[in-house]
Amino acid sequence: MKFGDNLKNIRREKHISQEELADKLGVSRQSVSKWENGENYPSMQNIMCLCTIFKCKMNDIVHEDMSDIKSLDEDIQMKVSSLNKEKQKKLKAISKVLQVLGIIGKIVARIGVGVMAFMLIFTPIMITNTKVDSEAKTVTMFGKKLDLKEKGERLVYHEDGDNVSIDKITLESYERGIKQYGELLFIVFVEIGIITVIALLVCTAKTMGHLEKLFKNINSGDTPFTLENVDHIKKMTYFMIACIALSAVSSAVFHLAFVRLDGNETITFDLVHILFLFAIAYIFEYGYGLQAESKAKLYDSE
Repeated sequence: MKFGDNLKNIRREKHISQEELADKLGVSRQSVSKWENGENYPSMQNIMCLCTIFKCKMNDIVHEDMSDIKSLDEDIQMKVSSLNKEKQKKLKAISKVLQVLGIIGKIVARIGVGVMAFMLIFTPIMITNTKVDSEAKTVTMFGKKLDLKEKGERLVYHEDGDNVSIDKITLESYERGIKQYGELLFIVFVEIGIITVIALLVCTAKTMGHLEKLFKNINSGDTPFTLENVDHIKKMTYFMIACIALSAVSSAVFHLAFVRLDGNETITFDLVHILFLFAIAYIFEYGYGLQAESKAKLYDSE
């Protein structure tokens, strides 16, 4: 059906005359008549007023393919209702899963912040009490000398229940860093690297927190298209940009400290990226469904 037919049917169903409707809208009866005859079209403000007067959704008025569900057989009515409920259940289930993932990600990131904060304090103590000789394959830690043995790409130590496994390249890089920069400057580099990782984890926790709130709103609200949800998406974007920048900085600092400028190791958070993209895809998919159902247009045809 066209807009005019929908308006006429709903008006008659509500037992409202054209004159009464015109008085409620503050327009002339001729305007209402032209709307119903398809000669004219109301403004968006008047459409919103019509929805308020009739206590209906906008789709009930503007949907071109709208049919009177009351005229359908009872079995068909049940199928339509069941389909809508089933779709809502799926959407709610997906939202709930992503909300839980957001909570888990936020908790893991916060735990990581605590671990790295401990490392920030413990690392200078560890470095000042560790001496490395990669040629002799020995490491002295807190006065205890460890004679390491080669095992593939790693150096291992096993004695009296003590087990130590160190990557050869890491050990050599550590020794070169100490020799090139000196112990104090080396510690400064490592500490700066740890601080950037802490900042990165904080940004990740913030991102996951907004992800949690976003899908909590989607799960509990009538529509995902709210200003609050848009704000969550924007803040997720900002924090993800910060994550990418901090990841690059921390990687560069650690490579510089360990004299491994040719490395290609970066701290990535693929899960956050995937969830963010899924959030955007989910919202736009939902919006597309609404648009397709109402046959609405975002832009006027030129």
